[in-house]
Order: sequence, then structure tokens, then C-alpha cells
Amino acid sequence: MQLFVNNFGLISKTIKTMRLLLILPFFLCLSVNVGAQKLDEGLLSVYSEKELLSLYEASPKEYNMLVYAVENGCYIAKTPTGKNEDFSSVITWLKPTPPTFLELVKEFGVKIENFNQYIKMEGTDNMVVVKSTFVIENELTTKNNR
Repeated sequence: MQLFVNNFGLISKTIKTMRLLLILPFFLCLSVNVGAQKLDEGLLSVYSEKELLSLYEASPKEYNMLVYAVENGCYIAKTPTGKNEDFSSVITWLKPTPPTFLELVKEFGVKIENFNQYIKMEGTDNMVVVKSTFVIENELTTKNNR
């Protein structure tokens, strides 16, 4: 009888330990996932994780606009005849590919504003158009309604 009681106690402890080992990883994974936000990798090349988390918490709409702008925030257009003095700025761009929104942010400090920005590309007949908050909001609304 004593042997049965001792074995039962050992089995009981083993079961409790196994439950703990099975449940503990579940709670660890849950706690890690709850605290983490999936941040855009492109934006992390320009902004710190702290800045992006702060923006996401304070203004998710503005954060989503920035995420959208990574791929859709600007485009290249031919400079219209006679439009030589109405530019937000002039940049020297020596790379063979057109600048992306993130490159404009990194290298020239461009930000999304309440108005379209027209940036002359020196030495070319091209300009970069950086979309306004109004344009980006409308594009996001149209995209989300599809």
C-alpha cells in the first residue's frame, strides 16, 4: 500500500509538471504577440521603432497613410511647359531609377503635407509629385471600398 501511495504522489507531481510545461509556452507566445505591433519594414528604414509605435498608437490613420505612401506616395511626371518657378524644391538626383517616397524622406526630409508637392529634378524635364494627405486619404478610401 505504501508503494502505491508513493508512486501515486510521483505520478501526480509528474502530471502537474507536464501541464506546466505544456501551458507555459502558450502563455509566453500569447504575451509576446499581444505586445508586438507589425511595423512596416520600409518605414523602419527611415523611422525608429519607437517613433512608429508612438505614431501608430496616437494616430493609426496617419500611420496607415505612411504605410500606403511607401508604395504610392509619389510619382514622376514631365514638367509642364512654363512651370519653372512653382516648385516646392529642386533636387539633384543622380541615380538611374526615379526616387521613391522613402528615398525622398531619407535624403531630402520630404513629408506628406496638406498640399501636393512638386519637386523639380535638376537637369531633367521631370518632376516628382508627392501626394497630399487629401489625395492619399481618397485613394485609401477608394481602395478600401472595393
